[in-house]
Amino acid sequence: CLQKNKKSNNNVIYDPYFCTGTAAILMEQTFKSNKHKSPLPTSVRIHHKKADFYEDIRQNKVPQYDILVTNPPYSSNHKERCLEFAVNQLKRNGRPFFLLMPNYVSTKDYFRRITQTIQVVFIAPSTSHPYEYNHPEGTGHEKSPFESVWFCGVSGN
Repeated sequence: CLQKNKKSNNNVIYDPYFCTGTAAILMEQTFKSNKHKSPLPTSVRIHHKKADFYEDIRQNKVPQYDILVTNPPYSSNHKERCLEFAVNQLKRNGRPFFLLMPNYVSTKDYFRRITQTIQVVFIAPSTSHPYEYNHPEGTGHEKSPFESVWFCGVSGN
């Protein structure tokens, strides 16, 4: 998914849900700790700023990006709205997405409706490297009542 951006030397990873800002720090650490020490095919910039994602969509102010990587809030209809945005961007602009969401999302009517024209790949944590659940600000459950998986859309065809 990382390809040289035609307009700049960077590929931009966009995470629209800010919360505490930790996501950008963790992604940057991941790129810096590249275990295989092989260089990335291009440089990567992470766009993760405190903003109202839905207001940015309404005002057509979503920043330019190449890949959507995010963990939307699990409350209310955020999962559905995020998935709809991601699929539309994939179909219209060829922008792949990686959404960390509860596995039960794949059983919802809205999931089938939104993704009916694309193929979604699921990536689940292995038993040797389980997903580490850390709820923001210590609220919520100590242990997640469900498993989270990555919902990946890489081709709109």
